[in-house]
Amino acid sequence: MVSEPLHTTGSFREAIANTCPISERAAVVEKVCEYMSFKAYYEGPGSKEGVDVNEFTERIPPEVALELLLAADYLEV
Repeated sequence: MVSEPLHTTGSFREAIANTCPISERAAVVEKVCEYMSFKAYYEGPGSKEGVDVNEFTERIPPEVALELLLAADYLEV
């Protein structure tokens, strides 16, 4: 969802300006970015045995959990 408007083959305003405005709170966007980084690292090649699944989930403050779920669903991550 985030990358589609940034493709240069389309005529989206975001592709022309090379920016993608996000209307979520900064704390939520930060956690979405952390998750995308976490996911990319652990899905990459190499053995990741012994990785505690709770390593990421323990860093999510309860006050942003619902907003984070909604943002992740909207951004399709």
